Amino acid sequence: MASSVLESEKIEHFLVLSTDTQTKGRGQQGTTWQDFPGENLLMTLITPSISWPAARVFDLNMAISLAILQALKPHLPVQLKWPNDIWVSGRKMAGLLIEPVVRGGYVQRLVVGLGLNVNQTQFDSSLNATSLVLECGKPFDLSLVRESISESIQSALTKILQTGISPKKEYLNSCVAYARIGKYRSGDQEFTALFSDIDNHGRQILLHSDGSKHAYDLKEVKYLP
Repeated sequence: MASSVLESEKIEHFLVLSTDTQTKGRGQQGTTWQDFPGENLLMTLITPSISWPAARVFDLNMAISLAILQALKPHLPVQLKWPNDIWVSGRKMAGLLIEPVVRGGYVQRLVVGLGLNVNQTQFDSSLNATSLVLECGKPFDLSLVRESISESIQSALTKILQTGISPKKEYLNSCVAYARIGKYRSGDQEFTALFSDIDNHGRQILLHSDGSKHAYDLKEVKYLP
């Protein structure tokens, strides 16, 4: 739906699209998002025309991730799991997919897709998932949650586009396992390493026990809580 809007309309303001359910929800690098109809927040936010260096697109990713965190923090102690999953008590509550429209080396628009578990109480046993209602013990009004998150994202994007200041420090401090030794898996190999930084492309930098540092793209490494 978002792609058809982009093709057919000139968007001059932030636009938020939402649905009660989805059958082809996409996550990072082809993963899927599962939901129960009418129980979760499934939304797409499309920005108006912007101009931002494509080489710094992950700064926008960080700003958006932190904005969602900020909207949810009044309800519960949420964290980020690199690069932009929302976690609570070691379980995933939300997934975020950010797709930039790039021309001539500049981001000209962002399409931000968010799936947030709100009132769903049952999940497939293979999923390490939770929801707002499970964590807080009460149901939530989806429209109010959508409004709060939409306003937070718009405010964060407006700020970074005006100032150009990267929120990297705040982002790292909000990440699960940052500056701590944790267990990871890359391919068939499991190892312990220190999450020390992210690079300009948003890759996770791990400090291994032999003193070497490696930068990992999404799907190249998995954190094992």
